[in-house]
Amino acid sequence: MYMEYRLAGAGRLALVAMLTTVVGCDRGAVDDDSTGGDGIVPVELESVEPGDGTDDFYYRGNLRVTFEGLVEGLEITLEQAGGDVVTGTLDTEEQPGDEPFLKAVFDPFGDDPEQHLAPQTDYTATLSWANHLPVEVAFRTSGAGAQVADPQVELVGGDYFIDMTAATFSDPEGMDVLLTENLAALNAVLHVESISGNELQAVVGFVHDEQGGWVQDLCQPTHAFTSEQGDPGPGLFTNPYLHIGPQDLPISLDGYRSQVLGLEIGGSFTADGAEIVGGTWDGFMPMPDIEADPPADEDEQCDILEALGLECVDCPDGSFPCLEVSAHDFEAARVPVSGVNPETGELYETLVEVTEQMADDWDAGGYCTD
Repeated sequence: MYMEYRLAGAGRLALVAMLTTVVGCDRGAVDDDSTGGDGIVPVELESVEPGDGTDDFYYRGNLRVTFEGLVEGLEITLEQAGGDVVTGTLDTEEQPGDEPFLKAVFDPFGDDPEQHLAPQTDYTATLSWANHLPVEVAFRTSGAGAQVADPQVELVGGDYFIDMTAATFSDPEGMDVLLTENLAALNAVLHVESISGNELQAVVGFVHDEQGGWVQDLCQPTHAFTSEQGDPGPGLFTNPYLHIGPQDLPISLDGYRSQVLGLEIGGSFTADGAEIVGGTWDGFMPMPDIEADPPADEDEQCDILEALGLECVDCPDGSFPCLEVSAHDFEAARVPVSGVNPETGELYETLVEVTEQMADDWDAGGYCTD
């Protein structure tokens, strides 16, 4: 049966080698060497999200900017069509390395979780920083954000296949390929169990593709997500937006099993309940002990990670070190899921809860194989 465990032995070294490879990848520079008069120097802007002319930006999305180097005095203002200013918070972070650079995130929500951009609306972001001409980025939000008319009918009982192939990983920098491929291989499905007012209960289980249909692996336990306070209970539902977690979830990296700690998932249901769009995925990935002779202590492990350009942080469970993992814009389409009880042969027509005890019992009875 399925067992959770940390990477060990050769797996540790394999992961470090993969990290070394992907972190060294090009970040995808923006070709912009425009200059202004009066000695204004070339723009050092590398990437902007959303890009100028984007017409389908997620209404709960953040604006993300990366510079080639370190800039000073960065300011970002956001205006809705008509001139109304959208207040928010700007967070900047210097990225270490041989060629340090700056990345910034503008959060239109600010400190108000109910604040967000309007669907199908035009906006203009203005970026300005020391000794540079301002840069304007015009974009339009998509239709996501319209409420679901009857969540009890449209959402409860629904199974949503989490597709990470289109996700963008903002942390850690350069991990897109590695994490996208491995998280996409999870074949994870989010099942909406209940909705009551602004509370939503969901579980996450695992499926496999069998003759073109998704079949639940009932030998793997499902994972019930918890409230933000960490107590068993529902997540947040602000029609059409859901937020569940934190919860720990097993993952596989290049064949080696690990887990995401304190995982939180967010996103918005489409008005017809057919999809979750604008998905966010935030958690912490425990790093394996990096083998050395003599064995590396925690500080030395962090030194190795930081030499790869990765930030070393505390894991939520108190272990150390961890990588903070943050992705956005994944999608989850509603799909039919079936299942077969390995002991009785009973057929299910949706994702069902499987406890660790159930999975252990089936494994002990010989109904599950590795």
